[in-house]
This record gives sequence, C-alpha cells and structure tokens, in this order.
Amino acid sequence: MGQLGAKRTPPDGYAAFISYSHAQDRLLSAALQSELERFAGSWWHPRRMRVFRDETNLTASPGLWPSIVDSMRAAEWFILLASPGAAGSVWVRREVAWWVANKSPDRMLIALTSGRVHWSGDDFDWSRTDAVPPTLAGVFPDEPHWIDLSRVPAADERPQLGDTVAKLAAPILGVDEDTLAGEHVRQRRRTRRTVWGVVVTLTALLLAVSTATVAALVQADRQREQAGIAAARELATLADGLVSSDPRTALGLSLAGTRIRSSPESEQAVYRTLAATRYLSTLAGHRAAVKAVAFAGSLLATGSDDHTVRLWDLTDPARPRPVGAPVDPGVGPVAALAFEPGTRRLAVLGVHHEQTGSETTQLALWDTARPFAGRPAPKRWRGIGTSLAFLPGAGLLAVSTVTTFGGSGPLRLWDIRTAEPDLVSENAAEDAGPVYSLAAAADGSFLVTGNAHGDGTDSGGETGVWRLADGPRLERTASLDTGPTTSVAINPAGTVIAALGQDSTPVNQLTLWDARRHRRLGPPMTRHPDAISTIAFAPDGRTLAEARSDQTTLLWDVSDPGRPDVVGEPLAAHSEGVEAVAFSPDGRTLVTASADAQAILWDARGRARPALAQTVPGTPPGGAGRSPALHRLIVAGGTQFGGGFEATTSPDGRLMATVSANQQTTLWDLSSGRAPNRLAVLPTGATADPFTPVLPQFDAAGRYAVTGTDTHDTDSELHLWDLSVPGRPRRQGAPLTGFTRPIALSPDGRLLAATQKGPGGGGVGTVLFDVTDKARPRRITTIDATREALVVSLAFAPDGTMLAVGDDAKTVLFDLSDPANPGRFGRPLTGFGGLVAFAPDGRTMAVASEAEEHGGLTLWDITRRTDPRRIGDPFLPAGAGGGTAALAFGRDGKTLLTGGHDYTIRVWDLSAQTALRADPVGLACRLTDAGLSAREWARYVVGRGYQPGCR
Repeated sequence: MGQLGAKRTPPDGYAAFISYSHAQDRLLSAALQSELERFAGSWWHPRRMRVFRDETNLTASPGLWPSIVDSMRAAEWFILLASPGAAGSVWVRREVAWWVANKSPDRMLIALTSGRVHWSGDDFDWSRTDAVPPTLAGVFPDEPHWIDLSRVPAADERPQLGDTVAKLAAPILGVDEDTLAGEHVRQRRRTRRTVWGVVVTLTALLLAVSTATVAALVQADRQREQAGIAAARELATLADGLVSSDPRTALGLSLAGTRIRSSPESEQAVYRTLAATRYLSTLAGHRAAVKAVAFAGSLLATGSDDHTVRLWDLTDPARPRPVGAPVDPGVGPVAALAFEPGTRRLAVLGVHHEQTGSETTQLALWDTARPFAGRPAPKRWRGIGTSLAFLPGAGLLAVSTVTTFGGSGPLRLWDIRTAEPDLVSENAAEDAGPVYSLAAAADGSFLVTGNAHGDGTDSGGETGVWRLADGPRLERTASLDTGPTTSVAINPAGTVIAALGQDSTPVNQLTLWDARRHRRLGPPMTRHPDAISTIAFAPDGRTLAEARSDQTTLLWDVSDPGRPDVVGEPLAAHSEGVEAVAFSPDGRTLVTASADAQAILWDARGRARPALAQTVPGTPPGGAGRSPALHRLIVAGGTQFGGGFEATTSPDGRLMATVSANQQTTLWDLSSGRAPNRLAVLPTGATADPFTPVLPQFDAAGRYAVTGTDTHDTDSELHLWDLSVPGRPRRQGAPLTGFTRPIALSPDGRLLAATQKGPGGGGVGTVLFDVTDKARPRRITTIDATREALVVSLAFAPDGTMLAVGDDAKTVLFDLSDPANPGRFGRPLTGFGGLVAFAPDGRTMAVASEAEEHGGLTLWDITRRTDPRRIGDPFLPAGAGGGTAALAFGRDGKTLLTGGHDYTIRVWDLSAQTALRADPVGLACRLTDAGLSAREWARYVVGRGYQPGCR
C-alpha cells in the first residue's frame, strides 16, 4: 500500500480536472466524479482523491475563467469527456487549449461518451472524428489512450459506470488495473526484491540520470512548442466566433496568435479573419450617442448628443487623426450635419429640449478650414429640426422642422452666401407636411422630402419631389406613393430616389424610384426593413447603405435598380443602434455612427473583392473555336468553359476541344500560338439532340480525353479517346451509358467523376470510375451528395484528393484519399450551390450561385478543408449577364474567368486576394487599427506577457 500512498493528492490540489459538455454529460460527469473519489477512498480511507468538476467545486466568482484556470493549475490530470457537444463547446475548447499550453498532453485522459474518435497515422482523422475539440489537432505524437463510456447504461439519476472507472483511476494513482483489482498483486510486487534486482535498478537509475537531462530539455522544448500551438489555436477559435459581431477584437486575437507562435497556421487565421470583415478603425472621442456624420474630401465631421462636433483626418482610414479639440457650436445635442459641396463649410443642426417640454432648433455655420470662433451666434426657432440639405449652385440651405407631436413644421430656406445665414423663406413648401428627411440632387435640379403624419391610428405620408422656383420657394413636381417616409436619398447621377416608407404595408419598406419618370423600380428591398433608421448612396451610385437599429449596417448592390441585391452579411461592430451612415467622396470608406458613442470606419469596396479587369462581349454559342478573343483568354487561362462557350484546353495548353450546339466535338491545335488549327472531329455515338452538350475533359498530359453525347432519354454516352496522335484520335473501349453532364477528370487522369442521368434528364448522382485502364473503366462507388437536387457541377481539387459536387442549393466537398470510401469534408455549403472551380494552388475555390438568398460569385478559402471559409462578399450578383454559365481560374491563379448567358466573358483580377494571402499580418496592421490592448490581452491570454499585435 505504500506505492498508492505516495500518490495522494496535495492538500490544496486536485488529482484530476473533469472537462465536459454541460448539455450532454452533466449526469455522467457527476457520477464519474463520485466514483473516482469513492474508488480511491475505499482503498485507503474516505476521499483520498479530490476530483474537480465545476458544478460542485466552483464557488461564485466575478471572473469565471480565472477561477477555472486556478483549478486546472491545481490539478495533476485532465479528464476530457469527449462528445460532439464537448467538441463544439467554447468552454471545453478553452480548457483543453489551456491544459496543452500550460501542462502536458501526457497527463490528459479521454473518455468517449458519444460520437466518434478515429486515429490516422500521426493525428486524429478529422474527417471522421466529431467528438474531440479541434484544439487537439497535432498535439499527440502517438495515438492517445482513451476509454469508451458510450455504452454505459443511461439513467435519469446516476449512470452506472461499473469497473470502467478503474481504467481512469489507474493512471491517476500511478498503478495498473491489476493492482487496483486485488491485494495479492501488490504483495507479489513487495516480495520481488533480489540482489540482482537492486543492481539492475541502480544501473538503470545511473543510465536514467545520464539521459534525464537531455530528455527533460527535449520534453520542455516540445511542451513549449505545443503550448504555443494550442494557445494560438485557442485565439483563432475565439476570433472565428467574434469576427461577425466584434471584428476589431477578432483581428486582435488572431494577431495575438502570431505573436505567441508565428507559423503558417497562425498567419492563416489572420488571413481568414481579415478577409471576412471590412473593418478599418474606430473613432472614440464622444461621450454620448453620435447622431450625425458628414464628409468633405478626407475630412470627416461627427456630431453627438454631447453637444460637440469633432473633426477627423481620414487620409489613412486605418489611422484616423483628430483635427483639433472637440467643438461646441452652441446648438445643443447635434441632430444633423452637412458640408456645403466643394467647400469645408459645415452646417450644424441641433435640437435643445427646454425644461418646459418644448424644443428649440438651432443652426450654426462653421468654416472648418479655420478654428471655431463662436460667431455669429446660432440661428434659433421653435420646433424639432429633422434634416438639412444644401442646394448646389443656388447658395441656399434647406432645413426641415416638425412640431413636438409630429405635426407639420415649416421648411425653411437660408441664404448662406454670406458668413451669417439669412432666412429668405419661412415656409418654402407650404403643403410638404411633417418633413423628416431631405435630399438634394447633386446638380441642384431637384429636392426630395420624406414626410409622415398621423396619430398612430390614421397615418399617412409620401415622398415629395420638388424644384426650386422664384421667391425663392419649392414647387412640387411629383409625389411618390411611399407612405409615411422617414429617410430619403438620391444617387449622385440624380436618376434614382431611395425612400424608406410604409407604402401599403404596416411595416417599413425600402424602395427605389425612377427620379425622372417617378415610377417604382423593382420590388421592395426586404431584409428586416422595420429596423432601418437611415440610408445613403455611395458616390458611384452602385451601392446603397442602410443603417439599422439592430446595431448593424447592410449594403445593397443597386447597380441594377430593378434587381437590388444584398452585398454579403450585415456590418456589425456597434453595441447599440446605428444612427447615421455616409460614404467618403472617393467611395473607399464607409462610416457608421451609433448610440454607443462611437463611429466606425469600414472598407466600402471590400478588401478582398476582385476587380473586373476585362470584358469580352458577344461570343456566340459554339463559336469558341472561331473567336480570337475567347481563344486568347482560354489559352492564357489554360482552363475550360461551358454553358454556351463549350471550350476546354488541355492543362499543357496544346489542345483545345470545342462542342457545337449539335454536340459535335472538334479538336484544335494551339501550339503555334497563332490561330487555332483544326485537327479532327470526334464522331458522336448515339443520335445527338440539340441539347446542352457535355463539356470534354483532358488528362494532365493531354494524352486522352473524355467526351459525351447527351440525349433526352437515358441513352446518353461518355467516350474515352486516345490522343497520342491528336490528329487521329482513337476511341477506347465501350461507351459508358446512362451518364450526362457534368463530368470531371482527376488531374492524374486516374479517376472519372460522372453524373448519373435520372428519368427527367438531369443528373441525380455522381459515380466514380477508375479509368487507369482506358479500355476497361472500373466503377468504384456512387456518391450521394445531392439527393433530390440536380447535379450542376463537378470539380477535382488540383491534388486529386477532393471532389466538389455542386447542385442548385449547395456545394459538398468529398475526401477522395480513399476513392472507394469517400467521406465528406465538413458541412455542406448550404445556400452556395452552382458552378464550382478550384484555383491551381488548391487553396481557393470559386462558387457561382444563382440562388435568391445567397446568389452571386463567391470565393472560399479551403486551406482547412473541413472548415471552408468565404473570402469577402459576393462580387457578381446572381442573374448578372443572364446568370453565370461558365467558371474557371486562370492557369497562374491570378485571374478568374466567368461566362454569362449573355455570351459575355468577364475576367476578374484576384491580386487583392492574393496580396491578403501573401502577407495577412502586415496588411492587417496597415489596413486596420487592430491589436489587443494590454487590458484585452490579460482578459484573453492567460499566463503570457503582453505583446502588441502590430510592431
């Protein structure tokens, strides 16, 4: 018994710490804690082993995580109750990451309670393991010992663990299971002492002493490395969870991971975070809600309920610089700001709430090129000022007012051609009603008002269109039936009016209108419209921003006003509702202002957004071989097209195959670098219908190809061709019948993915063939990826170990490292289905979706295949060009080529995304103000000295 006695738990420590999912293993963890403590106690005396479990050992504490860290620091062993719930738990991930970083994985025991654990070579097989947190990736050099508790009988009160607890107690007590099972084992050990045993033991000790120092140093280095890996992964996991709601902190966490351990993996975490957000920087200086913003070149003005206006130099939006001290213009809480076009003269509108319950509106003008002098005194009048707008070219400023209870107030015009504004019209629009929003066309040709009136039971309103008449006064030219309207905007070209009103529905509707014909364009822009507070157009008129009371800002692509489309996910970083929004004059920066007393700057264009580099219109169907422009693009890209273009080049660029509308395949020689030289026409098998053709596929060496003939019935065929002599192609073996488009050939030419044809003519499943022997293809397996949906795209990753299967609703990635047993990589990309293509380096995937909810062209980072991450926002709206019919990367990976149903080829420059991937840390530090403060570091990083995220 002396051996067991030597393993007693220290008085202030724990023998073990149990980490588990509260939702899944609360009862089992309680039973395990009790059994472990009783097991040890029954052998020696009661409760000789102390086991930590948070529900019994953790007292009330203002800081939960520090208390958990203290408990882990006091524990000798870590017991992980592995389950899918534990794998997905943020708390379990943090506990595991801390233990690996600060203790040793050698003292970690795993008990599987549900789910799957599979080991493959030197790490868990993450394509089949779902019960272990991803923070354990690469931690164990050999397969760890784990026990299976998944078959423990379930019980409502207390699961019965039986003798399985001995498998956990044995390593904790430092003895084997036999010793725990019977006293005779220990007695036999006591009598097993001989002289030679002592000599052997002493000799072993001498050898151990001579090697212990080296082993300890190696082990210490290994533990430090593992600790750095685990800590960086923990921070990356936290960043993933925060990037959509707190991008500044998320960027800081990912940068902190690179400071703890700089590696391709930690830099990849920064890349993913940076590509997922438009965040630039935060303007913090006001003490109350920021209600108004306005731009004059790179100068930004912000106005707040704290009665002040602040100026900011945004020459470098990532490093905004305050210009002077905050200014109190004497107007009270600031309600609206506007710069006179072409100048730095700022109009400031404030509303002062009197103790009597009435309100006073005050207006001040300030030439911000000079220090604020406080003179002349602000103009003031009764009522609530709601909006202001300069009338370009007229030297006038329009200011709208409503009464205390939302009644009509006068719309005033002020002459601002002198230092002190002069009121020239007390009521310039007599029948305008209660005006809550004003917008003036950039050329001053018309003004738009948004008004709303009523007592809550009988509401009304509209959007008024006005022109400036003599007097001066405003003359109504049209009324838009938008219902009660609280916000209006005009695009810079003066052709589109955006109005936030109720129309004929009881909720807010954001609608677009033809400014000249006064007709509505397209349907309402419905994405929780009731939360919208204000709107603004970008300088190019192609983007509309809506500020929202739900703390977010949503961007719309309105390049086609008849089909507005949401751009990505809402911009979220504020902690309270967004009150104001504006674009910088160059269109590069978006500012949002919130009741949380902050203004946040965003990259308005998207830092990872590809640029449209070239457009080639008018390529006719089946005319690829005759189109010089298309020929140049395809040869330069070394790629393939379909959907009206029907052209494919071999990977080495020597050969091109084109398919005509009647499914006739023609081979072309491209090796001369001049016009394509026709080599041969491949005969069709079955009688071909004028149906959508099957796009041919070449192997990597261009030595053979696969073609297809599609018909309306199930007689569709695939043919394999020997192209050793390209001018004399030879058919290989019998055709594969019952298959249709799409098909895909692995880069090494060994695997063929073919789409099985269903009764309706579409593809209903994917079949893998081994085509190593071209004359006798061998069917390997069937992949059921789409179920009831039709297969629209197949693509192999460049290394051939992954296959993407796309239908019109989703894209699924399959692991083909064992083609006979394909497994899924992660979850399907639901909502992102359609055409799929891989970049040559295998790290980026493009998906062209026509889905209404997530439609558009998107790029995905697939470096971690089990967790694909979207890169930026969609950059080609669904339906553009009639919809995307062809998709491929250029051979060098620097461009992406798309073909529309309008027979137009678009070439996209991927240099922005390439730059992000090449230097994510440097760009994160140059493009944003990210980086944890010392206080934030102490909150998220335990046990490590502070390091700035950017140096």
